[in-house]
Amino acid sequence: MPFEEPSFMRVLDLEAMHVLEFPEYMTAEVPIVADGEFVVGMEFSSREAVIKAIKDYTIRRSVDYWVYESEPLTFYAKYSITIAEVIKSLVEADPSLKVKSVIAEVQSKFNYTVNYRKARLAKQGVVEKIFGGWEASFEALPIWFQAMCHKEPSAVVHFETVPAYQGDELVRDIQVLHRVFWSYYPLEGETSDAWHFFLSNLCQHVVTRDGVGLISDRHESINAAVERSNGAWSPPRAFHMFCIRHIESNFLRKFKAPYLQKLVVNIGYSRTVREYEVRYQRLRERGEAYTNWLNRIPREQTHWHLMVDTDGVT
Repeated sequence: MPFEEPSFMRVLDLEAMHVLEFPEYMTAEVPIVADGEFVVGMEFSSREAVIKAIKDYTIRRSVDYWVYESEPLTFYAKYSITIAEVIKSLVEADPSLKVKSVIAEVQSKFNYTVNYRKARLAKQGVVEKIFGGWEASFEALPIWFQAMCHKEPSAVVHFETVPAYQGDELVRDIQVLHRVFWSYYPLEGETSDAWHFFLSNLCQHVVTRDGVGLISDRHESINAAVERSNGAWSPPRAFHMFCIRHIESNFLRKFKAPYLQKLVVNIGYSRTVREYEVRYQRLRERGEAYTNWLNRIPREQTHWHLMVDTDGVT
C-alpha cells in the first residue's frame, strides 16, 4: 500500500499578484524556478500561473500536493512524498533491500531524510503489494505442498511451526513457520541429459559469480554435461575438479591396496607444494604404477591442485 509522508514537508507560500491591480503582469511568463526549488515570496501573474508552476514542480519531483489554505493574494500548499512509488522498482529488483537503502534513496531524490520507522513501513507495504502479505503466504504454503505431492506422488514434504510470541507473551491461535523439508525421487537416472538439465539450472539460479569450483566424481555423464555447457562450467567462470574421496575409492578398487589409502588422501589434502611433493614421492617409492595412475588425472582437475593453490603456492 502507498505510504505517504505529509507531516514535515516543505510549505510553499506563493504570493499571486492581483491581475487587476498590476496589469503589467497580464502577459508575464511563469517565473523560472531556480534549481527546481521555490522561494517564499515569489510573484506570479495569476492564480493559474501559481497552479501551473506547482503542477510542473510536482510532476518533475514525482510527488503529490494539496492546497490547505487560499487567500486572494496568497496560495498555501504542501506536497507529500509517496515513498512507496519511489522505492517500488528497487524492491521488485531486490526484496531484501535494506531500510537504510530506502532512506538513502529518498534522501538522494528529495533531499529529505525520512525516519527509520516510516521507511521500514513503506518497504513493508511495497513488499506486501508486490508479493503478498506474510499471513496470506503462510496460509498458501500447505496448498502448494499438497499440489506438489499430487503432481509427484513420490515427494515427501514435512514442515514445522512454532508458537508466536510478542515479547514474552504467547500469542494465541497464531503459529510461525519454523522449517521445511521436502524430497522427491529423481525422474531420470544419471544420464548426460539429466546432469545437463540440473547443471544448467544450477548455473542460472545459484551460481552468481566467477571462480566457482565444481567438485564431482569422474562420472562420464557429468563430464559430458560440463562439455555441453558452452563454457558455463569452464574457466574462468567455473573450475571442474574431481573429489579426492572418489579418487581414493577408485584407487583402492584398482590396486586393492588399503595400506596406501591414507597416503593418497593426504596427497589430496596437502596444503603446500612441499607437502605435496614429499607425499607424492613416498607413494612413488612404493610403486610407479600408483603415481602413473594418478598422473592420468589432469592435475588442474584434481582436488589437491585446488588445495595447494588456495595457499598461494604453485
